[in-house]
Amino acid sequence: MRVLARKESAVMAMLGAGDTARAAVPVMAKAFALKEIRVTSRTSESRQNYAREVGKEYDLNIRPVDSTEEALKGADLVVSATTTSTPFVKASWLGAGITVYSIGKNQEMESEVYKSADKFIVDSWVHCKNKSDMQRMLQENFLSEKDLYAELPELLSGKKPARQSERERIFIRAIGLVNQDIALADHIYRRALEKDVGTRLPY
Repeated sequence: MRVLARKESAVMAMLGAGDTARAAVPVMAKAFALKEIRVTSRTSESRQNYAREVGKEYDLNIRPVDSTEEALKGADLVVSATTTSTPFVKASWLGAGITVYSIGKNQEMESEVYKSADKFIVDSWVHCKNKSDMQRMLQENFLSEKDLYAELPELLSGKKPARQSERERIFIRAIGLVNQDIALADHIYRRALEKDVGTRLPY
């Protein structure tokens, strides 16, 4: 599933510097060749610590920046993992070819992002539509299921194509599902058995 226009050398913007933002880095670094990560957060101290500690742990070039707009400029990939209750990302800041993955508890992108993206994707419509931002937009008739391009499983299974153009702006709103965790755990377990790696527990 191709989600980036320039996968071979990507610039990632990390919005937020908490535990979720830290956990996202090794996954993204495994999937994409990250030339640079720009991190921004509410405080200078948190983003400075993030850049130093996470950069050292994973040997990545992480640069703290002072604003969301600066982090997004020229970015190929965005991971937004904040707890803010106020949308802070403007649609005009998201350039052509960008992929945005919003996993924050509340609404992080201004409402226009949900409508203006070339492809609006969720991990599960049934569950994601119950998030506060989605509920409000649905109740206001600003958003409907017709605006949805696909659920992630449809892309992973090949039922629908992912990125089809170098200029597509893809927006993914995720809630996180237990069945995804179980499927991943099963995959890791089977790979460990195949390679005879890991620690066998006495129970």
